[in-house]
Amino acid sequence: MAEASKHFTGVALELWPAANFTKTKAREKISLRALAGEVHGAKRALTQILLLALGLEVLVLAGPFY
Repeated sequence: MAEASKHFTGVALELWPAANFTKTKAREKISLRALAGEVHGAKRALTQILLLALGLEVLVLAGPFY
């Protein structure tokens, strides 16, 4: 028991359904686009992030040559 207590620091739960438990129909999945809606300026912001990342990569890779 002492060895088990060295390695176990959490709590264990045993769960089971009640007698009156009934399964429900699966819910319809929601896409991220439907959840967030149309984000204004997202394309421009992502383009800027990608261009800045590309520029930084070029500078980092060119650094050892100078």
